[in-house]
Amino acid sequence: MSRVLVLLRKELLEVRRSRGLLFAMAALPATMLSVPILLVLTAVHATDADAANLLGFYRAAAPAVADPRQAFVLLAVQNCVALFLVMPLFIPVLIAAQSIAGEKERHTIEPLLASPLRSAEIVLGKSLGAVVPALGITGIAFVLFAAAVDGIAWPVFGRPVLPDAAWTFAVLVLAPLLCFLGNTVTVLVSSRVGDSRLAQQISALLVVPLLALVSVQFTGLLYLGPWFYLWLGLGAAVLDAALFALAVRLFDRQRILTRWG
Repeated sequence: MSRVLVLLRKELLEVRRSRGLLFAMAALPATMLSVPILLVLTAVHATDADAANLLGFYRAAAPAVADPRQAFVLLAVQNCVALFLVMPLFIPVLIAAQSIAGEKERHTIEPLLASPLRSAEIVLGKSLGAVVPALGITGIAFVLFAAAVDGIAWPVFGRPVLPDAAWTFAVLVLAPLLCFLGNTVTVLVSSRVGDSRLAQQISALLVVPLLALVSVQFTGLLYLGPWFYLWLGLGAAVLDAALFALAVRLFDRQRILTRWG
């Protein structure tokens, strides 16, 4: 682990030095948080009649709360969980795309491959180099989101709305699992292609199914309830273990050194 931590410190230093990457990492949370906050703000200022009409449209997902405005706010917060999870899934893609292919482009991969680090240690160190900052950003984003929601919704509830059980599970369980999933897929792709942009574009396709589910959910045709998030977590955990083992197995040092041009 001491060698992995040395590599982790190197990766975090590279992230800190990349202004473009830091800007992209900050821009995504700003965008992802603005939409949920606007939804909650709209719900708070809706009339009882408008809230009741909208709750009728989302009958399957409507919270069992007598006050229509409170139910509207809770529905908005509930629907934003899946949207929020795009962040921990995608931010590692931005970082990890530079992990192998980016180093090849900068001609810094050769000393690493010639080091005594085993393939598993390299993959783990680079994975943590993407997962740690991604989880940090996700945690900060959630604190800001919870503070904004609680402040906006206080006149309606007279108490904090967040964190609740769903959001706690999303932040503490799903976010780390999805962070590692996005990272592992990108490390796997990066080790097979020689261009960081191509690796990023291919890995970004991982976000498409979740975005599609979020879009369908907001139409009222689909309800992403507790069972969905439970199965999402179990599926992500299985994929994390399988893909990490595959990434280590396919991390071919000789191929990386000789076949990328």
